[in-house]
Amino acid sequence: MTAFQIKEDEFIIHHYNQKKSFASFLPAIAGIWGKPLWVYYVNHAQCISSFGTNDKNGAITEFLAANKAYRSTPLQGFRTFLKIRRPNKCVFHEPFCCIPTNDDIKQTMYVKPDSIRIVEENKKIGINSSVQYFTLPNEDVPTLARILTLENKSGKDLDIELLDGLPLIQPYGITNFMLKNMSRLSEGWFSGVQYSKNKKIPIFKLQVEPKDVVEITAVRKGNFYCGFWFDKGGRSFAPCVVEPDDIFDHCNDFCYPVNFFKDAVFNYNKELTASNKSPSAMGYIRTKLRNNKVFNYYSAIGNIDDISLLEGFAKRISEKGFFEKKTLENSELIKRITHNIFTKSSSPPFDSYARQTYLDNILRGGLPISLETHKQPKVCYVFSRIHGDMEREYNDFEIAPTYFSQGSGNYRDVCQNRRCDIFFNTDIYNQSLKSFYNLIQLDGFNPLKIKGTKYIIRRLDKIEKICNDKNLKSFLSKPFSIGSLFLFIDKNRIKIDLTREALLKEILSISDEIEESEFGEGYWSDHWHYNTDLLESFRAVYPDKLEETLFSENDYTFHDTHIYVKPRSEKFVLWHGKPRQNDPLSQDGEKKKIIESRKVFKKMVRTAHGRGKVYHTSLFVKLLSIIANKYASLDPFGIGIEMETGKPNWCDALNGLPGLFGSSSCESFELKRLISLLRDIVNELGINTNKPIKLPAELFEFINELKNETDKFRYDFTFWDATHNMKEEYREKVKFGLSGKEKEIVLSSVIEMLDKFTKKIDKGLSKIVNRKTGLCYSHFINEVVKYKPMKGKNSKGFPLIRPLKFKQRPLVYYLEGIVHSLKVNRQQAKQIYNAILKSDLYDSNLKMYKVNEPLKDVGVEIGRAKIFTPGWLENESIWLHMEYKYLLELLNSDCEDEFFREMRRCLIPFMNPSVYGRSTLENVSFLVSSAHPDKNLWGNGFVSRLSGATGEFVNMWAIITAGKRPFMLDEEGKVYLKFNPRLPNWLFTTKDENVVFYPKTGRPVDVVIPKNSFAFNFLSNVMVIYRNAHRKNTTDKNEVKPVRHVIFTSEGKRIAIDSDIIPEPYSLAIRKGEVKKIEIDLG
Repeated sequence: MTAFQIKEDEFIIHHYNQKKSFASFLPAIAGIWGKPLWVYYVNHAQCISSFGTNDKNGAITEFLAANKAYRSTPLQGFRTFLKIRRPNKCVFHEPFCCIPTNDDIKQTMYVKPDSIRIVEENKKIGINSSVQYFTLPNEDVPTLARILTLENKSGKDLDIELLDGLPLIQPYGITNFMLKNMSRLSEGWFSGVQYSKNKKIPIFKLQVEPKDVVEITAVRKGNFYCGFWFDKGGRSFAPCVVEPDDIFDHCNDFCYPVNFFKDAVFNYNKELTASNKSPSAMGYIRTKLRNNKVFNYYSAIGNIDDISLLEGFAKRISEKGFFEKKTLENSELIKRITHNIFTKSSSPPFDSYARQTYLDNILRGGLPISLETHKQPKVCYVFSRIHGDMEREYNDFEIAPTYFSQGSGNYRDVCQNRRCDIFFNTDIYNQSLKSFYNLIQLDGFNPLKIKGTKYIIRRLDKIEKICNDKNLKSFLSKPFSIGSLFLFIDKNRIKIDLTREALLKEILSISDEIEESEFGEGYWSDHWHYNTDLLESFRAVYPDKLEETLFSENDYTFHDTHIYVKPRSEKFVLWHGKPRQNDPLSQDGEKKKIIESRKVFKKMVRTAHGRGKVYHTSLFVKLLSIIANKYASLDPFGIGIEMETGKPNWCDALNGLPGLFGSSSCESFELKRLISLLRDIVNELGINTNKPIKLPAELFEFINELKNETDKFRYDFTFWDATHNMKEEYREKVKFGLSGKEKEIVLSSVIEMLDKFTKKIDKGLSKIVNRKTGLCYSHFINEVVKYKPMKGKNSKGFPLIRPLKFKQRPLVYYLEGIVHSLKVNRQQAKQIYNAILKSDLYDSNLKMYKVNEPLKDVGVEIGRAKIFTPGWLENESIWLHMEYKYLLELLNSDCEDEFFREMRRCLIPFMNPSVYGRSTLENVSFLVSSAHPDKNLWGNGFVSRLSGATGEFVNMWAIITAGKRPFMLDEEGKVYLKFNPRLPNWLFTTKDENVVFYPKTGRPVDVVIPKNSFAFNFLSNVMVIYRNAHRKNTTDKNEVKPVRHVIFTSEGKRIAIDSDIIPEPYSLAIRKGEVKKIEIDLG
């Protein structure tokens, strides 16, 4: 038997304790009407290393970084101690211990998207043990469910004494800071375990918040442990041992349960409450287990808002069959989510990988769900969180324990992971465009933190028709999230005549969305251009709405902030005698007060210089503002866009580059791409170029000055100085807001101006291609070689300077710049592909692609990338997100042969699990390349799952299944649907197979996928089956393409279309979700 197996969506690891260490997590999804908790696990002992609610401060067992979790989980995680009585002796055993390989003991781990399970088969003592973990779905108490099963295979009846649970559990109220820095003191705040009314369920909580302040605040919530089993007498709750000393005696490291194993019958002090100690939570059971019979012990560990409700909750979850029902319910919940990307090919690992990757993509970007209103559905994102796993312990993740749970995320991450959402939920329409473009400021930057969606009711009188409760009316008068709304209703026990769904429909019908955000840690130079992907996705689904969205909908706004970018005169300094850019951001106190004084929509730019009405404009105008700001940020050589704010672009590990006046061609390529896209849209749609465009007067003057300067064709440094002066003057004018005055410009003039900008950009980019290699450089140091000292010092006390001359030098090749160049140089893709294979970006040992070439001749001043060991993190590793970006651009460039060749080498499901070191159904942030000195690490994956690679794969999947732009316009402006699959012959099925298909609504259905087919879920609602009788590629000269479509509508109609396209009205019916299946013949 192989060490690893894949069985549908389950990844199986034999002898898991002896395999490479890895860390992962359960999805923290409890359904929209459930409250989640976070759960992290490793492949050691009983796996669960930490879990809790909300964030690290809500830990039920302490959150630990991966390297510490590997060491501590076998001792501090879940434990099971068995005392087996036989006629002449007593056998002691702890299942799942990290023991050397033993022929008598076989330990196996089963990893699924929704749960994990471990099994130990022990021939020596004749007992098989298994443990299953999952979180309870659709419950108002965040709970980890655990089922321990003992099977007697000894040939004899056994008398068993059992201790099972946690040797260490944290009382609610102790913060992560206390656990890490004053864990001994924190024990003093714990006055002992409390119990539910029936005295059977222990509650672990502090009495008051542990703060040295005058105001004393009681702690209401509590962590709990509830264990039970069933026998002939019915349900029995397990007594819980809460004093670790009762079990381990002097073994304070929990290595051996001295007291449990030393006596014939375990005796513990039931009066002790673990006061001023770190308590345990271990259930104690004595049972007789007959030969070939099983014993199940169920335990629920979680956190409850109101401890008075715990007894009722415990009674309900301990009903017979409850856990088994919830196991299936939890599995069904995750299956329905992942079925949005249902795929049936000849490769089961590929199909399962697609589902797992989609799941992880929505964990970072959120799942878009449609909610009913009296008009159009509103799309709400749920289940998202910032990546805060055990290998990214530096992130402060948040998984709100509320209904419709949503957490915060970073702008770039969320935007990238939502790129293809419109292909899975067409109700999104232009919501993603508005969400992300409305967060762009007048200076072209954006806040880092996205905190989720809140709602506000402008007409408070409309609340009267919904409810009469004064407290609820008061609550609804302020911005609220859906989760907080129902939390408030539950907490205050407000009675509503409507169902929850009906109440939500009424409230959303009178509400407007607000995107909550925070400045975070700075402004990055790359965030803006991920929005272009959203625009392209919108174009691929709603080409008929593109002109209206760009020009007619004047409901876009500018994000407002008091944090601004300093002019060069305040941030260019001599830093210890060296010219540097230093401390480039500042805050304006007066502006901050103005923003805080606003009652609603506080962070939207106003007219009257911040004191008037919210300024509304079109998406096209917002795009022009971005283009103007970025064009005016070209470096002194007209090549890259500057890192003017103290933060780099995508490669965060080049954190020193902004101080070196760094710039990047990646953003220059993206600027050209955005301009080209707008040009293409205007041409393709035949938009009237005499169309007048209204601009804010300040922006009109800014772009007009840029145009005039471009017309002068001056020396790059002169151009740089002049355009930066213009940008700084513009930003100073709009620091407090806009005047409200507008000026018109006709579209033809805009297009003419953009064409001139493109020529200037092209001139700069033509300088960065190395003629010997054919590859372009990504990042540049712009060294000041001549400067003029200025009067004064900057905010940190360094002397100010004015640069007079720069010298530019590129860093080594980075895959990043090449990826962005492919977006505007499609025709050169094969040439670039071959050039990379000859470069040091290609890892010939792994046959994968590194993030950068060796940095051996680069100084440490570029940032932490230089400090990392080659092959590790952002220094010469296989950074999966960037490698997948590269594969995606090969596909976008119609290099299908090259793409599918690399796909079988680079895509995770086709890797060797023994090398990868974890489930090959899950992504990682990076793989160790062969640049690393330790050969044993080559190809090993690290930092689990929540990677931008998920968004890239979902994009690839959308293209290979349906094509880049499935919906198009004909010459009459009508919408047609053209499937354009990009599939190699080896992905088509080799036999007839039955599958279960989950439509968006309703029950799952059984479908037969015939031999020589490829099936997938289109728009999350339509089963599409390609039938390829001759098993030909759809990617080469002998390719087959759709020649016939058979459409099955939701009403039961069958419509055959002998054409390579689907015209109106059927194309629109498919987009609306009125079709359930399409069979397509390829020929």
